[in-house]
Amino acid sequence: MEKEVAKQSWYVEFFFHNAAEERMERIRVTRKLNRIKDPRQKLKNFNNLCEAYRIALEGGWNPLMSMPMLD
Repeated sequence: MEKEVAKQSWYVEFFFHNAAEERMERIRVTRKLNRIKDPRQKLKNFNNLCEAYRIALEGGWNPLMSMPMLD
């Protein structure tokens, strides 16, 4: 079962308000998660990535102004 879940495409998705266009922008980030075959390692990396984006966003980071974190 775990291996089947690991084969699926994983990404972190969030929405950010684009003030210039007055709409929400959807942002999806994989950061090479889908290259990881081990289910436990993939989950660990996914959780770390989620936490990193949560901290950055709560700290005031604007993903529309500085995209390098989204590579």
